[in-house]
Amino acid sequence: MGATRTCGGTDVVARPVAASAANSASTDQLPRPEDCEVPMCVRRALCCRRRDWWWRGEARRRNMRQVLARVVREGAVGAWAWDSGTTAAAGMADRGAAVPATPGLQGRIGSVTKTFTAATALLLVRDGLLSLDDTVARWLPGLLPRGGEITLRMLLEHSSGLPDYWESGPDPLAPRFITDPALRERRWTPRQLVGLVADHPLLFTPGTDVAYSNTGFTVVGLLVEAAGGRTLREQVTGRILRPLRLTQTAFPAPAQRDLPLSPWLRGYRYDDRTGASAEVPRYTTTALWGAGAMLSTARDLARFYEALLRGRVLGAELTTAMTRTRPISSPGWIPGMRMGLGLWEWVLPNGDRAWGHQGEVPGFTTWAFHSPRDRRTLVMQTNVQPYRQASSWAEAAPTRAYRDLWCGLSDRSS
Repeated sequence: MGATRTCGGTDVVARPVAASAANSASTDQLPRPEDCEVPMCVRRALCCRRRDWWWRGEARRRNMRQVLARVVREGAVGAWAWDSGTTAAAGMADRGAAVPATPGLQGRIGSVTKTFTAATALLLVRDGLLSLDDTVARWLPGLLPRGGEITLRMLLEHSSGLPDYWESGPDPLAPRFITDPALRERRWTPRQLVGLVADHPLLFTPGTDVAYSNTGFTVVGLLVEAAGGRTLREQVTGRILRPLRLTQTAFPAPAQRDLPLSPWLRGYRYDDRTGASAEVPRYTTTALWGAGAMLSTARDLARFYEALLRGRVLGAELTTAMTRTRPISSPGWIPGMRMGLGLWEWVLPNGDRAWGHQGEVPGFTTWAFHSPRDRRTLVMQTNVQPYRQASSWAEAAPTRAYRDLWCGLSDRSS
């Protein structure tokens, strides 16, 4: 007789299928797994688990399609997403040629670049080449009037007080960038970008408040080059992209204007005053550099944030430091959002806590967050920026769409 075991509270008997002469003499031993029938209760449990997994995946994909279709109705030309292996897309990659959007498109990721820049700087900290308490003046004397008061930690958590040269500074570059071909085609150097605001007063005493600054991350890139001895592009590629095998992610060369893996993808700009969107001309990303120059796909971004937040990139101590956050006092920010070292922490409406970043550049918007507790990663990209039909960023169409993708909502009115 076979051995009796318990499965779900029920005694079941593992019966040998065929007793050979070799094993008939040792009937008192437990039968080998390959010689046993699988109990019916086990087979049913496995079947139910596979069926439940399939239905959950289908429900998630259905919700993703509905939310992304709504984003397109609200002004996006195309939108695509990756949710822990489940993918969906809606709209067009190229409206003029009627090329549909697909989940594997490589787009410009904007300020999501900041997490790559921050991780590269922290790898230098791990290797003893930099310290979070190093000042700008130590490595880059003369770059900033008050560089002796601003540390690497302050730059990474946006508490330096540096005005933003791109969007919100005294004379922001972004509003003029797309309309002025000279600015669009210019090959900016990082020091030129910092110089746009270096002589303006700090927004507050360094370390006392938080204000988002692309200038700060441009300075981080310069610190990485000074301490690491190679260009920021080379170090991001060598220290992050190659070890993690992120083959669909790139820090573009200064002269590069195209998207190598998705040359047919076009970026658009939505005008919420007229409700119309127009194609954005191709441009170099030297004006964005360490703050927003990179290209990637949803799948690669998911792999990057999973590896980073599980400690595989920096180790436990620096990952903890990176995810230690402080509140944001600037008006218009999303409720529940806090600032870490190149990361944002977001407590979503359903109670989930996730870390990641959002990025906007002319023609593209990206959201990428990972929840270590729930082991979930959600990335959403669109080929439109900006398209805000709300008075605040928190209620803008892409923000609501990403929030609804995460929380499983698809029935919001537009």
